[in-house]
Amino acid sequence: MANQSFENKRIKDLVDSSWRVIPPFWPLKNLIAANPLIGFEGQPFEHALTQAQVLFQTADLSLAMQDVNRESLKWLQAYFDDGQSTLMLPGRYDGFLSSILALMLFDSALPNRSILANLPSDPVDIINDCLRLMTVPDRDHELLLTLMLTTLSGWSSHILYRTDWAPSGQNLGISKTEFTAFRLVLMRLFDVNAADLVHRYQETIKNANGVMSYKTIQHNEHQYQSALFEKLSLKCFEQLKHTSSASAQFVFCIDVRSEPFRRNLESVGAYETLGFAGFFGVPISVYQIDSGETYESCPVLVKADHTVRDHSKKSLIAKELRELYQSTKYMFTTSFPLVETLGFWSGLMMAINTFSPKLAYWVDKKNEPKPDLEFQFDIPLDQQVNYGLATLRSMGLVTNFAPLVFFCGHRGESQNNALATSLDCGACGGRPGRINSFVLARILNNPEVRSRLKDHGISIPEETYFVAAEHNTTTDDLVLIDLNIPEHHLQLVAHIQDDLKKVQYLTSDARLIQLGESSSHAISPYKRSQDWSQPRPEWALAKNASFIIAPRSVTKSLDLEGRAFLHSYDWQTDGDSAILTSIMTAPLIVGYWINTQYLFSTLDPVAYGAGSKVTKNIAGKLGITQGNLSDLMHGLPLQSIGLDYDNPYHEPVRLTVVVYAPKSMVESVVARNEQLKTLVHNQWFYVFAMDPETHEIEEIMGDPAARGRK
Repeated sequence: MANQSFENKRIKDLVDSSWRVIPPFWPLKNLIAANPLIGFEGQPFEHALTQAQVLFQTADLSLAMQDVNRESLKWLQAYFDDGQSTLMLPGRYDGFLSSILALMLFDSALPNRSILANLPSDPVDIINDCLRLMTVPDRDHELLLTLMLTTLSGWSSHILYRTDWAPSGQNLGISKTEFTAFRLVLMRLFDVNAADLVHRYQETIKNANGVMSYKTIQHNEHQYQSALFEKLSLKCFEQLKHTSSASAQFVFCIDVRSEPFRRNLESVGAYETLGFAGFFGVPISVYQIDSGETYESCPVLVKADHTVRDHSKKSLIAKELRELYQSTKYMFTTSFPLVETLGFWSGLMMAINTFSPKLAYWVDKKNEPKPDLEFQFDIPLDQQVNYGLATLRSMGLVTNFAPLVFFCGHRGESQNNALATSLDCGACGGRPGRINSFVLARILNNPEVRSRLKDHGISIPEETYFVAAEHNTTTDDLVLIDLNIPEHHLQLVAHIQDDLKKVQYLTSDARLIQLGESSSHAISPYKRSQDWSQPRPEWALAKNASFIIAPRSVTKSLDLEGRAFLHSYDWQTDGDSAILTSIMTAPLIVGYWINTQYLFSTLDPVAYGAGSKVTKNIAGKLGITQGNLSDLMHGLPLQSIGLDYDNPYHEPVRLTVVVYAPKSMVESVVARNEQLKTLVHNQWFYVFAMDPETHEIEEIMGDPAARGRK
C-alpha cells in the first residue's frame, strides 16, 4: 500500500512538472496575450529560444504520432465545442476522460480497441500502466509526458487555461492528469514508439541553435533603445506637476494605441492626458442581462471582487431573431434553406459593408444598445474609497483637478473577425473597458466618497465632474458613455467634442499611412472597421517596444510612434515604493505578455502565431485552425504582425522599461520581487532607471553581482 501511494505521488509530480513549459490560451470570446514561452522564464532568454525551438517549432513527427494527433483533435473539438455544433457530445457532463473513453469503444476506426476495455478508472493508474508498458527509462518519463503536450501545444495550452485560469464553473470537467492519460492511451492504441519520440528530441536538441534569431532581436533592440534614449535625454523637462490651466483631463489605458491619440489631443487644446491600466483599478465582473453571460473585466492576474449588472440590450424581437438565425445557421438540416431565404438580404448587407462603410457604421450605431448600468452597491463605501484613492494616487492625479475628467476605456471594432477580442482591452480581460470607466466615474462622483477622500489629502473641487468615455481604436472615435453631465458643463463638452473630431482625423490619417493607404480626410475612418472582407482592421499593438513609467511631462510632445505603453507615475508621492511595486508587478507584466506574444508570433507565425486569416477555420468557437484538422493556433495571425510571411510589420524586440525615479528605488523594487528579479536577470525584458535630477539613464540588473553593466 505504501509503495502504491509513493508511485501515485511520483506520477502526479511527473504530470505537474511536464506542464511547466505550457502557456495558457484563452478562447476567442476573450483573447488574452500571454508569453508562449512562459514556462522557460527561469532560464536565460537566449537559452529559452533554443529549448522552445525544439519543443514547439519542430514538426517532424512519425506517422503513428500524427494519427494520435488527428484522433486527439477529433475528440477535443467535439468535447469542448462552445455552441458551434447544435449537437452536444453524449456523456459530456460525466467528465472528460470517462465520457471520451466510453465513446471510443464504439469507434470502429480505432485500432487496438480491446485495450480500452481493460483500462483502470483512475487517470493516475492509466498513466502509470502506460508508462510501464512503454520502453522508456524512468529518467525520461517526465520528458515523454512533456512531449505529449508540446506535440499538440495549442490544445494543451487551452486545457491549461481550463484547469488553471478559467473562471469558476468553466473547467468543463477536465484535469491536467486526465488530458495526459488521454494522450497516452491514444499512443497505445496507435502503437507509437515512445522511445523513438524521446530519442528524436534528444538528437534534435544537440544541434538546435537559436543564435540567429537572438542576434536579430538584439540588433533591433539596440537601434530602438538608442533612438528612444536620445529622445528622452534631449527633452526639455517641465516641472513635474499637473497644470491647473487644463480645461479637461483624459485618463487613457496604457495601451500603445493611446499614445498617438493622446499626443494629438494635447496639440489641439488645453488638455492634459494620463495613463493607467484600462480597468481603472476596479476589479469587477459584468453580468449581461441581454445574453445572461458573466465575464470578468479586469486583468487575469487580478480577482474580480464585485459584480455590475449591464442592462444594455436590444429589443426582445431583435434578440429572438438573432438567436433563431444562429441556431438555424449551425443546424446541418436547415443551413441550406437559410441561404435561400436570407441570401438576398445578406448579400445586400455585404455590399453596404464593402462599398459604403460609413452607411454601414451609421446603421450599426442606430441599433447599438445604449449603456444602462445598474451599479451594484455590494461594493461597500470603504472599498469604493479605496479604489478611488488607489487609482488617483497611482496615476499621480491628486491635485489640480480640471472641471472635467474623462476615464477613457477602449475597444476595437471589426466585422467578420474571429479574433476581434484581440483588439479589445487586455487589462479588462480581453473585453471593452467602457463599464470599468463608468464604474470609476460613478464612484468618484459620489459625494460620500469625495468627503472620505479629503481625509486622505485629496480634495476634489465641487465643480469637477468625472465622465466615462470609450476610445474606439479602429476608428479613433472617442464617445461619451455618461449622458448625465451637469448642465453647466455642456458648453465645454460641446467644444471638447469638436476637438475630438479633429483628433480623430489627425490620428486616423497617420494610422492609414501605416496600414498602406494614402492619408486623406476623404478616406472614411470607418472603412476598415466595417469591411467584412478586411483581414487587417488595424495594426493593434504591433511594433510595441517600450513601457514608460513616468509623469506625462517626461514624454509630452515626443513622437513615440505608437510603440510605448505609457503609465503615469510620480515617484515623489510614493515614499514606500508601494505604487511602483504595484505598477511593475501587474500592468508591466500584462505589457510584457503582450510584447512577447507579438515577438514570438513574428519569429514564427505558425508555431507561435495563428497562421493566415485567409486559410483559417474556427474550431468550436474556441480558437482557429489551419485547414480542416490542425492544432489550435494560439498566437497572433499573420495579418496582425505583417503584410506577409516575408514582410513583417512588427519588429521583434523585448520590452524596454524606463522608470522615471532614482535608480536605488527601482533597484529595490526589482530586488524585493522574485518574479521581477528572475525576468530582469534572465533578460526577458530590460529595466532602466531615469534619474529625476541628472536625467541619466542606467540599466537595472536582476542579479546584484551584475550591476556594473550599463
